Amino acid sequence: MANKVTFKKYLYRILTGILFLFSVFTTSGYSQIIDSIQEALKSKPKIIFKFDSRNTFIDYKGARIFGWKVGVEFNDRIQIGGGFSNLITTHDPELDRVIYKPNGIDTLYFAKLKFNYLSYYAEYIFYHKKKWEFSVPVQLGFGASDYEYRDENRKLRQLNKKNIILFEPAVTGQYKITKWFGVGAGVGFRLMLVNNKAINKKFNAPVYVLKIHLFFVDIYKSVFLKNKEN
Repeated sequence: MANKVTFKKYLYRILTGILFLFSVFTTSGYSQIIDSIQEALKSKPKIIFKFDSRNTFIDYKGARIFGWKVGVEFNDRIQIGGGFSNLITTHDPELDRVIYKPNGIDTLYFAKLKFNYLSYYAEYIFYHKKKWEFSVPVQLGFGASDYEYRDENRKLRQLNKKNIILFEPAVTGQYKITKWFGVGAGVGFRLMLVNNKAINKKFNAPVYVLKIHLFFVDIYKSVFLKNKEN
């Protein structure tokens, strides 16, 4: 019981720490948002799972980051969870690859830019009516960036690998197509709190989000509980 109370206090502090963002994008007052968070945390949480595709920029050139998230939702108002994101493609050959000549030898290698991180996120849903939902999510990511290439023996090598920490606030909207899943989009900004100085690229950039939301509780009720009743 003590652990449960500690967890909710920790979650409450995280959410109230980013209320400035919520107040910017809502017409509700600060105290109203505080009250809604406190009320939501009293409810029973439900499991959620998300996929998202983030179109962004690295060194002012287009790139795409794919990710997934799993978490819990309180009373259709508060979400918290974690996930993993990974750079899957860039739109410019000069950004995606560098020519590397190890030890000054004549053999050239094409090294590919890698960028991935584990993320922890919190999301406040400030509008929820029928099939529409609008929210302000923020995430904190911990990972690494580097260049990878294969040597003459096809063995994978890494160059300039360093840890990174990023912070990413956003505003998103979602439409529930069926009771099982919905689609959404949003805009945000990626701010590198700790960057890899060994890679001379600009990672601070806007982010454009496309996502698919699976409602596992509704799927479970529709499929498993219905079959059990039958």
